[in-house]
Amino acid sequence: MLSENKVYIDVLVLNELLYISKKKHNVPYDVSIEFIESIVLPYVEILPLRTEEFREASGIIKSFSMRPSDALHAAVILRSDISRIVSEDIEFDKIKELESLDN
Repeated sequence: MLSENKVYIDVLVLNELLYISKKKHNVPYDVSIEFIESIVLPYVEILPLRTEEFREASGIIKSFSMRPSDALHAAVILRSDISRIVSEDIEFDKIKELESLDN
């Protein structure tokens, strides 16, 4: 997939990775940070989360009853003119402009 497509994430993905690694798997933060810096960041572009994305996410929450974190991810994607997402979360199927590649 990396050879065929550019990969983007937003800062919430990094937050989720750190939080879940620690909470569910008891991975120390420094280990997760090293993983992110050496394995993840060289291959992805981090997209911004700004006021515009928050406003779009607010509309998504109201329109689709999505969880705030999913709505923020969707807003970042949509405002960046990206149409595909890799996620196991079926919530993204509610948004017709997004094509989910993993569910």
